[in-house]
Amino acid sequence: MSSVCIEVGDIVVNVSGSYLLEYENGKLKLSSGTEPEVVIKKQNPISDLPAETVNTKPYYDTAKLRSGSHAFYGLVEIWKKNFGLENTEQPNRIKALQQAMSISGDEILMYLKKSEGLTNGILELFPPLPDADELQIIDHSKFYRTIACNMAQVSSVSMPELCQYLEPHANYLEQRFWW
Repeated sequence: MSSVCIEVGDIVVNVSGSYLLEYENGKLKLSSGTEPEVVIKKQNPISDLPAETVNTKPYYDTAKLRSGSHAFYGLVEIWKKNFGLENTEQPNRIKALQQAMSISGDEILMYLKKSEGLTNGILELFPPLPDADELQIIDHSKFYRTIACNMAQVSSVSMPELCQYLEPHANYLEQRFWW
């Protein structure tokens, strides 16, 4: 018999047996739709549990992550239109940012937190083509890193919570790809 410990805020839920857990509408459910038998303990008794049963990764609501990734994908699609091209009609990126954040801001921020940053989040949604050579991958990554930096710069005044997800390293891509 196996068990898992899930930490959600100040509550720790310990589940034993065979399970596939989902979090839906504020409830933990097994994949079959039945509610698991759980022990809910106030305070954090993780120190009382065996190390192999403690899940140290944060929990993310998969429906909100999916919603956040879709909303962020749409925002990046708007952002990259004619990006870096002079003398071309540019989309209203500030308006697109404000709309996306007002409708799906929490979900987008959750997605960026799970992706560990703006650039990572963008590159997860827009990976290089499978047959791309090294130079194409570098150009692709630099383009989307520039978009992430521009997004952070534009959002710094009106949406400061978004700009905080920009990976801070000047040589971020070099660290990511070990150049």
